[in-house]
Amino acid sequence: MFLGYITLYVAGLSTYLTLPLAVGGGFFWVTRVFSLSAKYGEHGAMKLQAKNRQPKRIVNRTPRLFKNLQR
Repeated sequence: MFLGYITLYVAGLSTYLTLPLAVGGGFFWVTRVFSLSAKYGEHGAMKLQAKNRQPKRIVNRTPRLFKNLQR
């Protein structure tokens, strides 16, 4: 959030506008991290990110995988 504040301030926006935006954004991220930690436990944000990267289904369009299976 600090870099966002610096960028907006250098761009010429008023301090009275950039400071509440930076503080509000920081407050949002802190509350989001705490809510994810409460829901998923320690390292909740990383666990949610890992969950979202898992494929919903595995598609196999060729029987090649099953032809070489042995009992």
